[in-house]
Amino acid sequence: MNFLRNQLQMFAAVKYFKIMRNFFVQFLLLLFSMQSFSQNIKLEKINETGLGGKKPSAQIKSNIFNDFAWTEPAYNAQKIEFVDNLYYFEMNGLSFQLTIVDSNMIEVKGNGSSMLMNKEVSKNGIYFDKKNLALKSVEKQKWIAHLIPESKVFSVKHLTPGSKVNYYTSFEPHTIVSTKWKWENTNDSILDIPCYVYYQFDLNEGRTLFIYEIKDSNGKRSYFLQNASYLIANDADGLEYILLDNNCNGNYTDDSDKIFFKSWNPNVKNSSFKRINFAKENCWYDHSFFNENFLIPYFQNGRLNFENVVDNYFGNNKIGKLRFKNIPKKSTLVINNKEYDIHKGKNKFDCEYGIYKAIISCNGSVDFETIFTLNENNPEEEITYKKTAPAGILQINNIFLSNYFVTVKNSNGFQKTYLNTTKIAVPTGTNEVTIYFDGYQINHQFSINQNEIFEFDFENEIKKLTN
Repeated sequence: MNFLRNQLQMFAAVKYFKIMRNFFVQFLLLLFSMQSFSQNIKLEKINETGLGGKKPSAQIKSNIFNDFAWTEPAYNAQKIEFVDNLYYFEMNGLSFQLTIVDSNMIEVKGNGSSMLMNKEVSKNGIYFDKKNLALKSVEKQKWIAHLIPESKVFSVKHLTPGSKVNYYTSFEPHTIVSTKWKWENTNDSILDIPCYVYYQFDLNEGRTLFIYEIKDSNGKRSYFLQNASYLIANDADGLEYILLDNNCNGNYTDDSDKIFFKSWNPNVKNSSFKRINFAKENCWYDHSFFNENFLIPYFQNGRLNFENVVDNYFGNNKIGKLRFKNIPKKSTLVINNKEYDIHKGKNKFDCEYGIYKAIISCNGSVDFETIFTLNENNPEEEITYKKTAPAGILQINNIFLSNYFVTVKNSNGFQKTYLNTTKIAVPTGTNEVTIYFDGYQINHQFSINQNEIFEFDFENEIKKLTN
C-alpha cells in the first residue's frame, strides 16, 4: 500500500510540474507579446535640405517684374469685390481703402495718406495669373544643357534565381550621363503676356501694388489685387531665395505664397550653372515644400529664417502614444524615413514627443501620407488609414545619377516630386514622368492599371537621346 501511495504521489507531482511548466511558458509568451506589442519610435534629426537653422540676410524689393521677369513669377492674384465702389484690405498690418472715383481713376487711402491712381495700359510686362497664360516661341541666346554619355563599371546587386531573399553581386558596364552647357541660339518657350488695364500705387517699405481691371465679353469689370514686391535673401554660398506674396497681405511666407531657388541665370552669358541638391534650380515651389521638410520660414529683423520644427523637440525626453487603425495587410510603414513593423498586433507605438510624417504603402494603392505631432497638448495620436486612389508601380531602372528629381503628373490632377527615388506608387490612368538632373529633364508618358508595374529604363532612354 505504501508503495502504491508513493507512486500516486509521484505521479501527481509530475503532473503538477507539467501543468505549472506549461503555465509558466504561456505566461512568459504572454509577457513577451505584451512587451513587443508596443514598439518604440525615437525622434531623429532631419535636415535633408540643409536649410534648417539658416538665417540669410533679406530685404523687400519693389517690383519683381522689373527685376526677375525671366523667372516667370508664379502669381495667382486675389480677386476683389467692390461694394458701393469701396473695397477694404490690410497690408503688413495696416488698413487701406480703395474707392472707384470714376471709370479712369481709383483712390487709395491708408496709413495717414491718400493718393489718386490713373488707369494705365501695360506693355506686355506684367500679369496677374500665370496659369491662364499661353506660351509662345521666341528666338534668343541662352545657356543650353547637352547630354554627355560615358561608360563606367558598377557593382550591381541581383536577386539569386529561385530565391526571394538572397542576392549576388556582379560588375557591369553602364552608361552614365552628365551635362555640358553651351551658349547658343535657340527657340525658347516663354509666356505670351497680353496688355492689361491696371492701376499702380506704392506703399511703405517700397511695396508696389497693382490693381488689374478685366472686362468680360459683356463689358462687366472684374478687379484683381497683386503685390508685385518680393522678398529676396542671399545665402553665403551664392544661393538666392525669392519669395512672392501671392495672397497680397504683406507677408511672404504664408501657405499660399511661393519661393524660387535661384542658383544662376541661364539668360546671362557670364552666369554659370550651379546645382542645388535639395530642389530644382530656378524653379517656383509652393509652401508645401516647407511642410514636407519640417521647416517654418519667417522674415524678421532683416533676415529670412528657416526654423527646423523637429529640432524644437530635442531634449524633451517625454513619451507619447501612437496607434494606427485599419491598416491593410502586407503594408509598410515609414515614419520620418525609417521603416517600422505594422504586422498583425503591432499597431501601437511608444513615441517621443515631436513632429513626424507617416507614409503607409500597400499594393495597388497610392501611398497614404499624414503629418502628426505629439506634445503636451496632444500626448496621444490615433491615425486611421484611409483608402487612397488605385495605383500601379513605376519602376525606374539603371539610373546611375548622384542627384535627381522624379516628378509624376497624372491626368486626374495628382502631382508629386520625389528625390533620388526608383520605385513609386502612381495613380492608374495616364501619367507623365519627368526626371530632372543638372539642368536637363527627360519626359515620358505612360498608362498604367492597378497593380501593374511599368518599368522605365533610364539608361536606354539616354542611349536613344545621345546616339
